[in-house]
Amino acid sequence: MDSGSSKSIAEIVAGNDLNELIRAINAACARNDWDALVEIGERCERAIERGFQLWPAAHHAAYRLALEAPSEWAGEVVIDGAAKFAPGPLSEVVAQFHAWAELAPFIPEGPAGAFAMYERVLRGEDLTEFVLDAPDPLELPRVLQHWEPSYALAEYKSDGASFPSPPPPNFRSQPIAAPSKTFEDPESIGALLALVQGWRNSSRTVAQAVAVDGDAASCVAVIDPEVTRMAQISGSDAMAWMAWAASSGGATGRRRGGAIGRLDAWVAVAALAGFEEWPVEPDEIGAALSGFDWWCWEPSQPVSGWSLYLAVDDPDTGEAWAIGANDPGEVGDEAASNGIGEEAQF
Repeated sequence: MDSGSSKSIAEIVAGNDLNELIRAINAACARNDWDALVEIGERCERAIERGFQLWPAAHHAAYRLALEAPSEWAGEVVIDGAAKFAPGPLSEVVAQFHAWAELAPFIPEGPAGAFAMYERVLRGEDLTEFVLDAPDPLELPRVLQHWEPSYALAEYKSDGASFPSPPPPNFRSQPIAAPSKTFEDPESIGALLALVQGWRNSSRTVAQAVAVDGDAASCVAVIDPEVTRMAQISGSDAMAWMAWAASSGGATGRRRGGAIGRLDAWVAVAALAGFEEWPVEPDEIGAALSGFDWWCWEPSQPVSGWSLYLAVDDPDTGEAWAIGANDPGEVGDEAASNGIGEEAQF
């Protein structure tokens, strides 16, 4: 192997030098030597079992295979629990540049393969006719519905990743609302809080969801009595925000992926609409989504990092729900400073 030295892969791994291993991985990718990249990953994994701290190199090798290698190499690394320290789940990484028809023959059986299939659906493929060899872990439509948004998709690169949020809404000032009386709704509250489950690994994350007999503004006032700025948004935009939040790991959590984000957004709408069984017919979810009034709201105190401030009311019942969640990240966390997206770098 020529990685800028005459050392073999075995010698580079035995040297236990992460910088040299990353250079070897970059060199293998530059010359499209995917077998060498597989060997680096496998040797690093075996070295880890002997006590070497080479998991960054092992996971980076798998990540680069999923991102850049042809399908016969990329598909093989998409297994449950693989490369946990990559910037995102390999089921999402592999879907960025590989069509499902090319990937499917090479992905090992298991949930990760189904997630990869749904990631391709998010990128516009119609896989309605594809038959899984195992039970479907998500039970969602395998084609985007006409009422769904253009979801905010992860953008993976050789040296990192970005996870942009949907475009921010245009907030307008309004009088401070009086809080309404809350009521118990564990299913809806649980579904809303599940949207930020990936953020809640951080001790700095604050998340609250409530249900009230009233409108969206009076519901928001229960969480933050001083709110004066809200923006009405479409159901499609609300779905995009919910999916973005649910796909994220926040500042310190593991990214969950776009497929999980889409699922959790659907489940949240189903819970708010009172559907008690899953799956729900897509047209029923779409009708419920459009039947609600949706709002984004701006907290009265400035925040940074990962935020979801969403409210919804049902004109037919006079009930409303709201969630306020913020993961500010750690002090000095540059990724959290923009307030609308995430960055991961190697």
